[in-house]
Amino acid sequence: MTNKKTVAKLELIKITVPMVREWEPCYDPAGIVSENWEGTVIDLIDLCKETDKLDVGDLFWVILRKELLPENLLREFARWAALQVIHLWNAPQTVREYLVTGNEDFRDAARVAARDAARDAARDAARAAAWAAAWDDARDAAWDAAWAAAWAAARAAAWDAQVEYLRELIFMRIDNQQAGKELLS
Repeated sequence: MTNKKTVAKLELIKITVPMVREWEPCYDPAGIVSENWEGTVIDLIDLCKETDKLDVGDLFWVILRKELLPENLLREFARWAALQVIHLWNAPQTVREYLVTGNEDFRDAARVAARDAARDAARDAARAAAWAAAWDDARDAAWDAAWAAAWAAARAAAWDAQVEYLRELIFMRIDNQQAGKELLS
């Protein structure tokens, strides 16, 4: 029995409950889909969008794997996702260049620059946290509650955008393959 499903002339790996169990999830996938469920990455994206059975974080945990999607698609999606939040930090130019172009010549330098920037940001955050601890507890509690609500709304919107972009990216690759422009595998 093959573990692939043909979708628009493209063979997408079929995902099964036993396959997901092999990856050792935090909970049993049979609590989300039936024991004999089989589907593709697209089927899981649709399940996530259409129901509340599958959380986006869990969706990404399952489908963003080299076993299911080609590495170049995974990297393109990761770069796109990083560009969606690049305005939140002072990204080094090398990081920006890699994220925008996908040029592998920039990748290692971007990784080093991002690591250094993250370490600096963590140090700054620790200082800021120590300073914030000195503020009045009531004021902090009110701010935290407002921030948590805003963060939850922004996170939900970001997850939705990421799911939709990944779905479009996969279908774009399918269309390109049909046109003979590129291979998805």
